[in-house]
This record gives sequence, structure tokens and C-alpha cells, in this order.
Amino acid sequence: ILAVRAASAGPDLPPAVHNAKLRAQLDEVASFVENARRRARGEGRCYRVIQSGADLQLQRRANADCVTPIGAALSGDGWEVVAATLRPQPAFTFTLQSVPNDLVFRPSGRVRGDGDLDIVDDGARVVIQYARLPAKHVEILVTSQGRLCPTINSGAPGEMAMPVVCGTGYGTTGGAGF
Repeated sequence: ILAVRAASAGPDLPPAVHNAKLRAQLDEVASFVENARRRARGEGRCYRVIQSGADLQLQRRANADCVTPIGAALSGDGWEVVAATLRPQPAFTFTLQSVPNDLVFRPSGRVRGDGDLDIVDDGARVVIQYARLPAKHVEILVTSQGRLCPTINSGAPGEMAMPVVCGTGYGTTGGAGF
């Protein structure tokens, strides 16, 4: 009887554990995307993050030219894989949402787009879902200036969420709390 009472009086640890796993996956993806931005600035080349199956992959342009017509993906001829792909942990899924279907950082650290500040082509979003917490997901919004804005959302993926932190580089202004 005492064991049952003690168990019912204590905190529910599994949700806390699942929230921590979700946060860890958010941090890992944000670090991966921030790495692409920093490399683009540091090397003066275009870098991109693409979705390859369930994974995210980091690629580098062979030169600094990443100017193409908006709405058209850069050809595969000029890109090389520069880092291991980021594979989601079990029960997690990643979805990269951008137009076109890649997130390209220019040598300035800004996101490729036409600069009209239209979310359709001047930013991107990586949605991270966890099967153990179906009512919650996290997103990393990437602004046209290259800022990463991790968000926590209880709505359906794709609905706009309020950023809990949006700095010039991931980790520079603190982290999102659950």
C-alpha cells in the first residue's frame, strides 16, 4: 500500500524524460544547421542543408556562386557532401520545409532567396516530431538573415509558432525551456 501511495505521489518522470529527449534532438538539429551557416561565412562558399530520406545532409558548393533563379534548385553538379548526415534518433522524424527544397546559406550567412521577406522563399523551417509526444513538436525557423529560432509548438506541424529564442547564432541567447 505504501509503495502504491509513494508511486502516485511522485512526479510523472516519463514525460520529463521524453521532453528532455525532444530538447536534445532540437539542440542537435539546431547545431547541425548553425554549422552550415558558420561554414558558409568562414569559407566564403555556399552551404546547404537538404533532406535525404529521413536524414539531413550538409553539402558545400564547389565555388562561391549560389545565385540561380528563385524557385529552381541548384543543380547537383556543383555540390559535395562535407559532413556526415544527421540521422534522427529512434521515434523522431525531421521535415525540412523550404522553397526550393533545400536550405542554402550564402557566404554572407544569409539564406538564399529573393530578399522580399516573403516566408515562401526567404527562410526555412525544420520540424522535429517525436512519436512519444504526438501533441507536441519543435521547430527551428531559419530567417532570411540566417537567424535560428527554435520553437515549441502544441499545434499541428506547419502552424506558425512563437519563437522562444531567436538569436544571431544558435546558443548565443540561451535555450528554449520545456
